[in-house]
Amino acid sequence: MSEERTKITYEILRELRKNEASSRKLQSLTSDILPALHDYIESRQKSYEESLKSVDSYYEDILNDKRREIEHARVLIKQLFTSRDRKLLKLALNDALSGKESESVNNMLPQEFELYRRVKDLLREFIAWRSSVIFGDGDHGENPFLKEKVLKTEVPSTTPGPGQSKGSDTLPGTVKIKLLEAIPQVVGPDKLIYGPYEKGEVVELPARLAEILIRKKKAEEVV
Repeated sequence: MSEERTKITYEILRELRKNEASSRKLQSLTSDILPALHDYIESRQKSYEESLKSVDSYYEDILNDKRREIEHARVLIKQLFTSRDRKLLKLALNDALSGKESESVNNMLPQEFELYRRVKDLLREFIAWRSSVIFGDGDHGENPFLKEKVLKTEVPSTTPGPGQSKGSDTLPGTVKIKLLEAIPQVVGPDKLIYGPYEKGEVVELPARLAEILIRKKKAEEVV
């Protein structure tokens, strides 16, 4: 007889997400949590679809409750695994630097452990390569992380792009600005981190981010 799969309810899911978010340590999950979550979402979706077949106004509130439960459950699942992914990547980096293996690996799902192991190995390889380049300890050779070192140079268009003036060497989609005050790290519209920057520094930033800084009198455009 096969083992019974872990039973998931909305309350259990909410508790799992709460425990993961409130702890700095990776929490233990049952090894069948992924298929169990799949079963839960699938069963709630089927229940919702069955309710849709009824036109009785009595079922309207029930229908809305079921729809909201599915929507909220999806958010909780994403939050649960986003918390775990962040911890996993931090563990991979810490263990790559220390050369040791954290006790938290015992709380990883098999798939998570494989990801952790691969990321840690890549980090260790990169750290060793970078060290050999900087300190000259050993034959570092070519960067193993750059498969294509030489890219074909394209002839730039004569038509100015967003954030460009005619004859400008500014990259398309960016604006060259001079900072009127020090700026801490900020997340740009492309989800990349920019900064920190010092007062008086001239930098190229995504047009949207540059416009915000100019509007707030924190920078001025360099023509």
